[in-house]
Amino acid sequence: MSEQSEYPPKPLSLFYVYSHEDERLRNQLEKQLSLLKRQGLITVWHDRDIVAGTDWAQAIDEHINIADIILLLISSDFLASDYAYSIEMRHALERHKKGEARVIPIVLRPVDWEVTPFSTLQAIPRDGKPVTSWNNRDEAFSDIAKSIRRIIDDIQKSRFSRAQEVISKDIVGRVHLRPSVYYRLPNVFVKSGFPEVTFVAREDFVFLKLDLEQAGRGIVIEGPSGVGKTTSVEKAVEDLKKTELESHLPIQRILSARNPEDRNVLQTLREWHNGTIIIDDFHRLDLALRQELVDYLKELADTASKTKKIVVVGVPRTGQALVNISFDIASRLDIFTLGRVKDALIMQMIEKGEEALNIRFDRKAEIASTANGSLNVAQFLCFSLCAMAGINETQEQTQVIQCDIDSAIEYVMAYLERKFEESIRHFIAMGGPRDVTGLRLLEQLAMTEDGFLSLPLLKDSRPDLAHGVERFIKESWMENLYNAYPDCASHLFFDQIGQALVIDDPQLAFYLKKVRFSNLAKEVGKVSTLAQRKVFISYSHKDAEWLERLRVHLKPIERNGLIDLWDDTKIAAGVQWKEAIMDALETARVAVLLISADFLASDFIAEHELPTLLSRAKAGGSTIIPVILSPSLYSSTGLGKFQSINSPEQPISNMTFSKQEQVFVKVAQTVMKRFIAE
Repeated sequence: MSEQSEYPPKPLSLFYVYSHEDERLRNQLEKQLSLLKRQGLITVWHDRDIVAGTDWAQAIDEHINIADIILLLISSDFLASDYAYSIEMRHALERHKKGEARVIPIVLRPVDWEVTPFSTLQAIPRDGKPVTSWNNRDEAFSDIAKSIRRIIDDIQKSRFSRAQEVISKDIVGRVHLRPSVYYRLPNVFVKSGFPEVTFVAREDFVFLKLDLEQAGRGIVIEGPSGVGKTTSVEKAVEDLKKTELESHLPIQRILSARNPEDRNVLQTLREWHNGTIIIDDFHRLDLALRQELVDYLKELADTASKTKKIVVVGVPRTGQALVNISFDIASRLDIFTLGRVKDALIMQMIEKGEEALNIRFDRKAEIASTANGSLNVAQFLCFSLCAMAGINETQEQTQVIQCDIDSAIEYVMAYLERKFEESIRHFIAMGGPRDVTGLRLLEQLAMTEDGFLSLPLLKDSRPDLAHGVERFIKESWMENLYNAYPDCASHLFFDQIGQALVIDDPQLAFYLKKVRFSNLAKEVGKVSTLAQRKVFISYSHKDAEWLERLRVHLKPIERNGLIDLWDDTKIAAGVQWKEAIMDALETARVAVLLISADFLASDFIAEHELPTLLSRAKAGGSTIIPVILSPSLYSSTGLGKFQSINSPEQPISNMTFSKQEQVFVKVAQTVMKRFIAE
């Protein structure tokens, strides 16, 4: 923790509320938390620690009453447990409401928990995506452990602050002194532009400043939008100008490729260049000017100029783009690749804002997690939380803000819809009413870590999208879009040389991860087209091995572009999992149901997936194909009216491996015939 040296932290007591059906997952989580125990930050207790002969209900009650952190391990079994849900959970929420404990929902398995008493609490792992939906569960549990560590830090700092307040009250007779400087909210947490008050330096900031002072050799600063590239450069320039007399190479000016006047100035750079010139948004320059600047960069490096230097700032792969223009530039550049910001740095930014406004957020860790590595988005979330709490300037006395993260996201999304709606609608509309390439590209872009989508690589990995991508490139869709709707160019950039689609506005990345794509399709009249090839697989996570077997057989017809196969393993980190599932359900032409007792017992399947699928089937919008995995009450349910691939009396689990494979082949053939028939 950042302030460990200022106070010796007392271990916090951590208590699990869970269903015994999730004990294996709880054990995996506990292994990830073992370092926190070893460091003396937490002690852990759950009902397996009850000694034989002890009154177990009394023991549980006693430990809930002393717990500092209470973890709710969410699954359908948890919600079905009378004791865990009705008694332990409610007791935990009472203590949370009083401020006596911190309750943290941890979503283990997909289930509808948004109407529960704890639905307003920020869930982990990141974006509430269930642990079992991650491709790598170790990453999910690691994400949980990091979030809990930040929450521990929050609690310890809060206790330290309260202790200091008591001391202050004893000494000066009041809890808080009046602030010495007052700020307005928009000057502290900024939605765009340079954050004067809340600037935080990245770990490599000092090296950036040192490189800026050295003449001759060029620098490329590349990374996704929103991670602080331009801000870091502007701050470095500001710091260097303060010591310009001692600096070897003064900073002359920052030029932006977004600015037409600056682009004109760059045309004559060789004629007037002296000192260090910084070119922001380099990727937006036309090819001829980029080529000219690359040649000039090589010349400055080769002559070891003592009076001139160029710094290029751009999107991910900018350095590689320069090499593609001229391969021998590679040895003449220093490249700074700035990735997504660590949550610890976002926390520092938030704390600077707290000091400036004399406030305290009670959920800083959740704000940082929701920002998903973007300082810009974190600034916007903090601004929203302050605005909703009525904080518009520095407070006379410290105010604690109760963070409703979900409401803050809604606030931000309402703003972003107004900002991006027209551009995104026009982008999706490209290709005509029967082409969904634009929508597919946005879906893929939302799944990237850095907002950079290489179209050649996409064609190789997704042959089903290859035809649409070819049209996108050959028919110059983006050039036509920019000409008809110039505002689109401010948010989405298409690199014609590298054939890559790039998010050029950090808030757009956040928007795409939260928006429902089926709603966007409806707005431009493409929802029926979107559904033409969608095959949705509904299954219980306990039957994941059967899902993998089926996907092997469906892969060939997916590869040739006949179907668009979807199951919840395709949900990317940072995407709202429930919205993603509902999007897929509403646009599925065929639904394959992997029926088992666990499938029928799933609350989420029963309450959300099946009603939507049955409604669409009744209206003729989708075809349902049941596959009987194991003995169950399938025939007694409403699903019994649908013809299953195999007889309920002959479930797959009772077959030989060869017979099982024959059933999966039949599923693939049935799906293929459904689409070929149309």
